[in-house]
Amino acid sequence: MKRVPWLMAFTSVAASQEALNEEWVKKDLAVAQRIVAALPATETRVEEFLGKLDASSTEEDREIGFGARRLRLALYGGYTTTWITVIEWNGHVGPVEVHCHEGDAKVWAGLRDRIAAQYKGRDPAIADTGLRARIGHQADPKGFRDERSKVLGAPLGIDPDPTLEQAYHLLWSPLSDLAYGCMQGEGGDKPAGRLAMEKLLAHEQGANLLDDILRGPNPEGRLYAAEGLLRLEKKGRKPKEEEAKAIDWVRKSDVKIHVCRGCESSREPAATPLEEMLRDER
Repeated sequence: MKRVPWLMAFTSVAASQEALNEEWVKKDLAVAQRIVAALPATETRVEEFLGKLDASSTEEDREIGFGARRLRLALYGGYTTTWITVIEWNGHVGPVEVHCHEGDAKVWAGLRDRIAAQYKGRDPAIADTGLRARIGHQADPKGFRDERSKVLGAPLGIDPDPTLEQAYHLLWSPLSDLAYGCMQGEGGDKPAGRLAMEKLLAHEQGANLLDDILRGPNPEGRLYAAEGLLRLEKKGRKPKEEEAKAIDWVRKSDVKIHVCRGCESSREPAATPLEEMLRDER
């Protein structure tokens, strides 16, 4: 059963002051073991994968275009919540991301090594409040890639400059949880996708990388790429014919985009939010 926020806050404070509750730890380890057992080694049907996971809730289940689907599932342990993002293509599991999180750094310090050990061989990236493991995050299932290529053009296969790798992969990867807009949350911060787009635009390799992202598997990434290329066109860069057709498809597509307008968020087709951003010179 999911814990209510006040109880989570109370137990986190208590746990940081004394030994961890071993019954709760057992639940966290059991979740990690269940996830690892479900992770696909070869082609796995999504229904089989979801059955093995036995997730506590489904946070996202949506089409991302060209027959692909993205799911985000939550599994609640004793202290931790683990989110699983999975890309489905043709009924099979594609790239998967595991994100285990415990907001209290002191609690996580007591859990870290025991939970990380469950992901041995999966190269988890460990932070102060959790870990992430990606399986096949660069994978682009052939059928999914072929369907996009028919409409958007074939991938350009460009190797980004090392200084741009993080920004490029954030916008390209179908596992990236992006929001499209210029402000996100109560603080009005720029979304991570916009910062990545701006970093690419400032580099001489940026236009080619944005063209490649435009043909990629992330719907919000495609929209950021279209906006960036249209901004470059305003500055005098002439788009290639195939690129212009891809931008037009992205603009008119009915694939729902995660849009942020400060504290408000929605899922809607690309046309309106793109025009809003093109009118905004920030």
